[in-house]
Amino acid sequence: MKIKLGNAVLNQRALVKLFLIFFLTGIPIGVAIATLEAGKPVKLLPFLPIYVIVLPILIRGIRKEIANERPL
Repeated sequence: MKIKLGNAVLNQRALVKLFLIFFLTGIPIGVAIATLEAGKPVKLLPFLPIYVIVLPILIRGIRKEIANERPL
C-alpha cells in the first residue's frame, strides 16, 4: 500500500513507523490524563527514553523510506 502526501510517497513500512510515532506519543498523554484524574502528580520521566531514543530512530527510518521510494 502506498499513500502520497504532497511530494512524498509513503510505503507500508513508512506508514507503520508513522503509526508507531502516533501511538508512542499518545501513551504518555493518556497516562498523564489518567493520573491527573486520579488526583496524583504527573511524572513523565519514565517516558523520556521514548522521546530521546525511539522516536528519532522512527523518524529517521521514515525519512529513509521516503528517500528510497520512487514517485508514483
